[in-house]
Amino acid sequence: MLFRSPDDWNKRLGTYAASLSLGQLIGPSLAAQIQQLPIVGDAGEQWAFVVAASLSFAAALFTLVMPPAPRPQAGGGPESQPGFFAAIARVLRRPGMASAMYVSIAVASTIDVLVAYLPVYGEDRGLPVTLVGLLLSLRAGATMASRLMMDHTLRTLGWQRAMIICLAISAVMLGLIPATAFPPFLVVIMVVLGLSIGIVQPMTVSWIASRAAKGERGTALAVRLTGNRGSLLVVPAVMGAVAGSAGVAAVFWILAAVIGEAFAIGLVASVIGIVAGRLKEKFGRPAIVIALRSEEHTSELQSHHDLVCRLLLEKK
Repeated sequence: MLFRSPDDWNKRLGTYAASLSLGQLIGPSLAAQIQQLPIVGDAGEQWAFVVAASLSFAAALFTLVMPPAPRPQAGGGPESQPGFFAAIARVLRRPGMASAMYVSIAVASTIDVLVAYLPVYGEDRGLPVTLVGLLLSLRAGATMASRLMMDHTLRTLGWQRAMIICLAISAVMLGLIPATAFPPFLVVIMVVLGLSIGIVQPMTVSWIASRAAKGERGTALAVRLTGNRGSLLVVPAVMGAVAGSAGVAAVFWILAAVIGEAFAIGLVASVIGIVAGRLKEKFGRPAIVIALRSEEHTSELQSHHDLVCRLLLEKK
């Protein structure tokens, strides 16, 4: 995507993420209906995968006729371009990038595990397949609605406040899932969870893009995607071991703890951002630019501590 401003990032990412939620809204209900068709008999699950594979193949064919996106001209010759691993290291050294990466990967992994383990939880509690499909569809529908309203929400609450509130609500809702098998309560939980965690995911992508330099946004988003896919190699095995030893409920408690940790990291990052913004208003842009240039070789928290100290000394 070509972003022109932070507001443009939020609008485009919100629309893109809402389209993903639309697929997640239709998919579970469609799979449940296919399994219940009399014509498929006992092969309902197999036919659900056949339909999913057919839709994926049709999407792959559609990409062949899509026009290529315009690419901005890269400055400098090949000698000035850093190597692959050097570019990744430089992106991760950006102030605030490590926190943004962790929160983004944690949220994306949590959504994937939730979609995978909610049917397991439903089977463990004796919930019908149609109800589990409805719960997943409600979560996806609420997510789509929150993403369509993302730009309005950020204008009303502010980016930092919205992310902190949504992460806190998501952690609480995930922890409440194992506490009940009463369908109306599960419906409320999944709707609230979809509204809260759904808007956080595109916000973290915007967070990463805003932390990266203009020519490094593609690399930053690629690192985020790689981290998410890497977590999918490890997290299912870990969650499977947890579910086998401590029960399915423990999976949702772990997810709640992960989002709770993301909430703490986001809260710290927000406080640092507020302090840095007030220092910028008080001491002026030149002082903050000079201080920020030396942050690349220190840890994030230490760098912000040094930033405050240097600005106070300059003021004196």
